[in-house]
Parts: sequence; C-alpha cells; structure tokens
Amino acid sequence: MTRYLIIILCVCIFSAQLSLPVITNAAFPPVKFVSVRSPVLRGGTGLVVIQTTPGTPCTITVIYSSGPSHAQGLDPKTADTRGRITWSWKIGTRTTRGAWPIVVECGRDEITRIRTSFEVT
Repeated sequence: MTRYLIIILCVCIFSAQLSLPVITNAAFPPVKFVSVRSPVLRGGTGLVVIQTTPGTPCTITVIYSSGPSHAQGLDPKTADTRGRITWSWKIGTRTTRGAWPIVVECGRDEITRIRTSFEVT
C-alpha cells in the first residue's frame, strides 16, 4: 500500500510540475551587438551595429574620460524592419587613447541595457 501511495504521489508532483505556466516578459526586447569597430584611430569613425525587435527605439551612449560623447551620429534611433540599428560617429583627434564603454538601451516601457567597450588608439 505504501509503495502505491508513493508512486501516486510522485506522479501527482511530476504532473503538477509539467503544468506550471511558463512566464516570459515580452516587454523587455532582446538586444545584442552585431558589430563593434575596435580599435579605432583618433580621428577615425566609430561603428556599432545592434540587433533587436523591429520598431524598437534605442539609444547609445559612448563614455570617454571627459564624460558622455555628444558626437553627431549618436542620436536615438528606431530599429528597421530587420531589427537592425547602425550608429557611426567621428572620434575626436584629441580623444584620450584607451578602452571606452558603450551602452545601448532599447525599449519603451521596459528597457534592455547592453554594454561593451571599444578601444581608441
């Protein structure tokens, strides 16, 4: 009797685990780096390409020793029909050499943030 009770109990627990809902939050868009140009010479052009959901708005921040860059080309953008966004900007000729962070944030209500770095030589 005890053996049958244990088997029934195990089957019930296993069945309950299978019926648990899978919770996904589609509000957080998937985002990944496709390409980051590095190293880049001072006076050269930085380049970042990301992949996300089509129509998703994104921002990019490039942070140098002097603070966030305000270079042309680093404006907020919306992903195209393939989900791609490309940013390019001019690296100043006097930009300090070294590795500098790049932060991309995408989404409307819920934001996905990814981070990488690139090197200025």
